[in-house]
Amino acid sequence: MNTIPLEITIKSARILKRVNFFDRRRIYIVVSLIGSNSFSKQRTNVDLRNGSEPCWWFKMKFHVEESKIHANACMLVLQVRCSKPLGDKDIGYLYVPVRELFEGVRGPTRCKDVAYTVTTSSGKPKGILYLSYEFGEEIMVKGVDKEIIRVVPAASAPPLEGFWDGTTSSEASAPPYDEEN
Repeated sequence: MNTIPLEITIKSARILKRVNFFDRRRIYIVVSLIGSNSFSKQRTNVDLRNGSEPCWWFKMKFHVEESKIHANACMLVLQVRCSKPLGDKDIGYLYVPVRELFEGVRGPTRCKDVAYTVTTSSGKPKGILYLSYEFGEEIMVKGVDKEIIRVVPAASAPPLEGFWDGTTSSEASAPPYDEEN
C-alpha cells in the first residue's frame, strides 16, 4: 500500500455577510479526510481578531492512499464554523475531491494556491476560502497481518521468588503456592 502525504495550509477566508455589526465573528475551519482507511480530522485555531476576514496560515498533514486517489474515493471536507458562547454554528461547507487536487499539481512544482467558494447546506454561496496544498513523495507502507497471539501461563509453574518485595534471594517472602488450583 502506497501513501502520499498531503500538506494543506489554510490561509484565510472572506465571509460575505455578518449578522450583527457589533458581533465579531470567531471563525475556525474543521478539515476531514473521508474515504481513506483511517478517518482523519483536524482543526485550525479560532481567529479572534479579524472577524469576517479571518487569517490562519495553519498547516495540516494527511496521508492518502495512492489507489484511493486514482479511484476518486477520497474527499476533503472543509467545514467553516463560528465559535459562540452558547454553541458553535456552521457557516458553510466545502467538498474537494483529493483527485482534483492531485491532478492540479502535475509537473515539477507540487505546491499550488487555490480559492474555493464556501456554500451553505442549501447551496447558497457564503464566502471564499483561500488555501494552498502540496503533495509529498510517495511512501511505501507494508501491511501487517493481524494475528492474535495468546500466551497462557503453565498451570504448574510456581510464583517467582522476590516478585512482590523486589528481592532475589532465596529468603524472599513470596506467597505460598497452592497446588490445588
